Amino acid sequence: MRRSIAAGVVLLAGLGMTGCGTLGATWQAVPTGSPVLTKDGAQLALLVPDNVGDEFRAFEEPSWIGGGCLENPTDVLDYLGPVEAKRAIIHDTGWPTVDSYAWGTADDEQMAAAFDELQQAIHDCTEVSMRYGEDYYDLRVRPERPSTFPGADERIGYVARGWGRSKGERWPVVLRMSFLRFGSSAIAVQADSYTNDDDVHEGLVELAAHRLAAVLEGRTPALEGYEPGTSA
Repeated sequence: MRRSIAAGVVLLAGLGMTGCGTLGATWQAVPTGSPVLTKDGAQLALLVPDNVGDEFRAFEEPSWIGGGCLENPTDVLDYLGPVEAKRAIIHDTGWPTVDSYAWGTADDEQMAAAFDELQQAIHDCTEVSMRYGEDYYDLRVRPERPSTFPGADERIGYVARGWGRSKGERWPVVLRMSFLRFGSSAIAVQADSYTNDDDVHEGLVELAAHRLAAVLEGRTPALEGYEPGTSA
């Protein structure tokens, strides 16, 4: 069965921090509501629940067993803080599922240092082998050249290409991830697809950037009529 492997938008808002270094972050839920991204008739909406229900907890059960670096693509967030946040899931309408985290630091220098460490980790990573349920993935990782995004201090990322396989079926996989730093706040945007669609990824980057701005400015645009477990 083909799956959308941990694809999504990760929101890391400047929400405060405990402890020292890049660990010990205080996790909080991002307010519910988000703009809607439409692609070829399929709508993607970002919803972060105030309370994690059964379907979200079930999704968080450990199911990744891999080798090499970045065994679970979201493990890369360990360089920015512990990943144990509330995760928002959207029905797969033919385009990537959405994951969401909230994480914060109050120190611009800490965030910059975290990005330096993150960039080194990406460059050190060349291959990823992993299992997600009954699906297996073998991917080769290529770092993206640092690029710019309006308002961001820096942007780094990677592309992982390879194959997924399950019960005799085999399919191509492309996973693209971008990390953008806005001072002491950051977003990580991850999209996978079975074709290399840059437009989808860039659309998600733009959506996440607008969402981060709304969170930091205290705006919570409502998305009426959307409930967990339903299509947008």
